[in-house]
Amino acid sequence: KEQEQSAEDALLAKAAKLALKNGAKAETQFVTNNSPYEAIIKSAKTGKIGDGKIFVLNVEEGSEYSVLDGDAEAIDALSRGEHTVVATATASGKSLCYQAPALVREGLTLVVSPLIALMKDQVDGLRACGIPAVQLNSSLTSEERQDAEQALLDGTCQLAFASPERLATGGFRALLKRIGVQRFAIDEAHCISHWGHDFRPDYRLLGELKQLFPRASLHACTATATEQVRADIVAQLGLADPTVIVGNFDRPNLQYHVVPRSNEVEQALEVIDRH
Repeated sequence: KEQEQSAEDALLAKAAKLALKNGAKAETQFVTNNSPYEAIIKSAKTGKIGDGKIFVLNVEEGSEYSVLDGDAEAIDALSRGEHTVVATATASGKSLCYQAPALVREGLTLVVSPLIALMKDQVDGLRACGIPAVQLNSSLTSEERQDAEQALLDGTCQLAFASPERLATGGFRALLKRIGVQRFAIDEAHCISHWGHDFRPDYRLLGELKQLFPRASLHACTATATEQVRADIVAQLGLADPTVIVGNFDRPNLQYHVVPRSNEVEQALEVIDRH
């Protein structure tokens, strides 16, 4: 154990040196883990967010050591209570942008998600890291739903996930008013916009949140928002001068090929054979 601790201390020292060189502050938290997600969550539980970046030293076997900032700009903005629109590539860590601040700030963060599978995946991940989180959707039994609502009322849960359809109901809105929700994170926010590729009418009702919960901050997250869609998201949510963060959508692991169509069956079989 002493040897393992010594090795980790050496890695942390290397991470700190690299991070400070790249502009991190002295109180920045450093963690080593094969999973940046788990590392940042654990760092958020014990460290300070908003005073600098959270750097994660990636120690996967066979890879070079690297320092990651965990979408620091978005995390800092959310931690300060600013309204934000975050448009970054799939699997770039958008969920961390609202999960990490929720762990070190007072009050409840409600995440609006369009699919039960997405909610379950995030709730399971948070619970695996020891973070109390609940989902409120049609997959729950009556008893499970009551337990989840009671956890929110008791203040023992920092993150809750619900669909836009549930958030549109008067009963659920009344519950959130009793709780005093502090932050709304809207996942797949392109669904708000008529210009988006997956418009859902109930998402449009999220424009009422700013009036119903004037003290809460709103955070819209998406991986598929053009400039026109981003502008529409801001307008529909009624956000005044929000922090807009647009990441790099280049995916070097993906390749695109365009070929003329000739014989569909043969071309399809050729692609299948290659894989």
